[in-house]
Amino acid sequence: MQDPQSLESDMAETEMVISAGDHVVLVAVDASDHSVYALKYYLNHLHQSNHFVIFHHTFEPPQVTYGIGAAGVAQVSSLNSRQWQEMFNKETEAVMKLREEVKATLAHTHKEVRHAFEFESHCGNKPGEGIVKSAEEHHVDLIVIGTRGHGTLRQTVLGSVSNYVLHHVECPITVCHLPKEMRHKRHDKHHHKKHGH
Repeated sequence: MQDPQSLESDMAETEMVISAGDHVVLVAVDASDHSVYALKYYLNHLHQSNHFVIFHHTFEPPQVTYGIGAAGVAQVSSLNSRQWQEMFNKETEAVMKLREEVKATLAHTHKEVRHAFEFESHCGNKPGEGIVKSAEEHHVDLIVIGTRGHGTLRQTVLGSVSNYVLHHVECPITVCHLPKEMRHKRHDKHHHKKHGH
């Protein structure tokens, strides 16, 4: 059965080589609309030829839940090894697809980014912590992240991940909000799909 650590090795494109004078930019990516918007916003408005770009993704492995039995003994949920492996394989395929989508986006937008980037995927249940750790390890100069937040309190406005990153890194961070018209389109699409229109 494949484990999360082996997936991280599979995700490595090449050894990361950052040239002197490069500014290191970390762009947080996943398959969500707000993440795709943040990626395109960076490429269209912020990218410079001396940027080395790290596309960071946090892979969340299938969760196994625990409970306390009648005798007070900890019990694992009914998720067996086969089911766990199936869920893990599904998540792995999603990560691989995301990596290819990022590479395809780069190929059609900024040719100079093609060979000056790294796609990294780390296992963990807390994406914010993964982003902060990567930023510290690679001495990142700028973080670009999307947010799904839309509430009235600050944490909901920014989203829990972007809020966490904002308060735990020392480098500048660009938080990209999905435009209102795009949020409405996404809502309408979900509404029609839900009601079979």
